[in-house]
Amino acid sequence: TYEGYKWINPDGEERFINKSFYAYNEASFNAAKANAGALYNPQNFRVVDGTPSGWLKIKTWEGEKWLNLDGEERFINQSFYAYNEPSFSSGKANAGALYSPQNFRVIDGTPSGWLKIKTWEGDKWVNLSAEDTGIEFYVEATAYSVEGSPPHERITAFGIDIGKNPNIKLIAVDPKVIKLGTKVHVEGYGDAIAGDTGGAIKGNKIDVLFPTEKQAREWGRKKVKIKIMK
Repeated sequence: TYEGYKWINPDGEERFINKSFYAYNEASFNAAKANAGALYNPQNFRVVDGTPSGWLKIKTWEGEKWLNLDGEERFINQSFYAYNEPSFSSGKANAGALYSPQNFRVIDGTPSGWLKIKTWEGDKWVNLSAEDTGIEFYVEATAYSVEGSPPHERITAFGIDIGKNPNIKLIAVDPKVIKLGTKVHVEGYGDAIAGDTGGAIKGNKIDVLFPTEKQAREWGRKKVKIKIMK
């Protein structure tokens, strides 16, 4: 070819799949399942295509479908809750705590956005398409103010100039727990933007911005409930 030597297999490759598996209409765990949603039993299939992430296109009685026997390694770039079943009303995994952004192996999914992942507790479920909305948890919130600070100290890690927006509702967060730019409702404070970070802000801790030192002292430090919003 114009790229050099390449390989083709016009007729596909006969392969024995040695375990039961789901097949999907597309190379995605969120695609609709083939075979009326039932598992295929171990048997021979003709493989006609594939992807570097482990997906194989096979010929079935319904036409060409996709499977991924070993799952797909994926970096989840946000904090999230995992659930025992593909339902927000099922019990939370990880002792009810958020998982931090990290690599997970995805092994199944649903068209409604749920993904089954392998965790230290076994197989659990996550729904990233809905994960940014409605999460509530408690944090330690410490008030601060940049009143009287030099101009360069009024620019946040998210690029917001507090000097030009002195009354902005803003919190500093651990970006491993709350993504910068996320809208957050803080109990007793209101709707705010996660717009800054800080060396001492780790885990479930936030700093809450006030226009004046007096207002910051009045708030002090307290435990409050926050809700992640879109």
